[in-house]
Amino acid sequence: MYRRRSSPAARLVVALIALACLALGRQPAALAGRPAAQAQPPAAQRLPNDPLFHLQPYLLAVHAPEAWAQQTGDANVVVAVLDSGIDVTHPDLAPNLWINPSAGAHGCAGDLNGCSFLDPARAPSCPPPGPIGNGDVSPMTPNGTFVAGVIGAAGDNGTGIAGVAWHVSLMAVRVVDCRSGANANTVVAGIQYAVDAGARVIDLSAGSSRAAGAGCRAASQVLADAVQYARDHGVLVVAPAGDDNRPCVRDPAAAPAALAVGGYQTTDGGRWVPAHGGMGSNWGPEVAVAAPANDITSTIPRQPGAQPPNDRYATASGTAFAAALVSGEAALLLSQNPALTPDWLTELIELGAHPRPDGDPPGWAGAGEVDFAASLALVPAAFGGTVAVDGAPAPDGTLVQAFVAGTLCAESATFTQNGVAVYALFVPAAQMTAGCGAPGAIIDLLVNGAPAAQASWQPAAITLNLAAEDVP
Repeated sequence: MYRRRSSPAARLVVALIALACLALGRQPAALAGRPAAQAQPPAAQRLPNDPLFHLQPYLLAVHAPEAWAQQTGDANVVVAVLDSGIDVTHPDLAPNLWINPSAGAHGCAGDLNGCSFLDPARAPSCPPPGPIGNGDVSPMTPNGTFVAGVIGAAGDNGTGIAGVAWHVSLMAVRVVDCRSGANANTVVAGIQYAVDAGARVIDLSAGSSRAAGAGCRAASQVLADAVQYARDHGVLVVAPAGDDNRPCVRDPAAAPAALAVGGYQTTDGGRWVPAHGGMGSNWGPEVAVAAPANDITSTIPRQPGAQPPNDRYATASGTAFAAALVSGEAALLLSQNPALTPDWLTELIELGAHPRPDGDPPGWAGAGEVDFAASLALVPAAFGGTVAVDGAPAPDGTLVQAFVAGTLCAESATFTQNGVAVYALFVPAAQMTAGCGAPGAIIDLLVNGAPAAQASWQPAAITLNLAAEDVP
């Protein structure tokens, strides 16, 4: 199966970004004034009280209620929706809108909830969007609001539907005009803004099609470079395979650093191909996983003249919404452990998926159908902190190891961050590596073979400073 992996140098950069905050005692992507989700007691399932949840059976198919029993999302995790804008007045979205703690700091005026990168010259027939780089993220089409609801509509709030991550922060980045068009330069600008403004996941349904004419065009290098920029900075880009029923995925899912999502039909588990024809999930070796693509219910901007709930909610199908489900899954995983890198997120999502039998075409679902609870059960413990040997900062390259009952479960080397010797170490769950992490298991951490600390394993980000004596 085709798997995207960063270069060793890029992985080091990502580890520094994701874990240096832990080592120095800071929370990544902290948002002032936004409370984290309250911990819930263990349960087999947790079902929300949202009145339209009965229209979301696909969430049962991906075992969302089992995942919610452990994790429902954290406001410190920011998901950027690069699309047509978001209705910031929607009652199911307003509680979860990203609030920019430093508006204007990233070259976008008035960007309280996000930024618009539309070029007024590209769509003169559309309502004037104003200058490029402004905080007007009002929706040009319903799609961005719909995608945002799939990812992070407020759950268990007695209103409308439940998103995948009930308490995630949604950043609106408008790159699509009123005719659902987006050019590569606009998308690239949106990706760079989202990364620089603190997003941890980018949901990118906007892009150009490779499935044109009789053949498949090569992937856009400019989009591939932008997606790689995001991954190298610790941000996972999730994108749909496309709805052309063709053997080639759309850009930017075609980018090697993206996580491409195909769509399956919840009625039979097969590749999503509507009965009326003309559409269907694209396929190709880039597809990492598949998620439900048919009859997805989500939020839309208010429709004048429509009767509730049809004025605020609708049902639609497409791989864009399958990708949104996976973006929500990534947000749940990051809520459990904010130190997870894009490589870890990709691995957890793929390993938690249930393989599909090869059909026509073979390999269309990548690693298989996503399972939120199974992936959440694989989340590792992440340890980070300072390292001292004989009371002095450890030299770069000092060996740090983690053992569970004598089994070597992880090792890494120290590095210098802001003049301080630090380390970053992931101890996998026992479901991923036999004999390693399980709740309550004792982790022995050694520095150059000498005991340095002990800790109790938990699937979370843990700050733990290490001190050891030099072993002669």
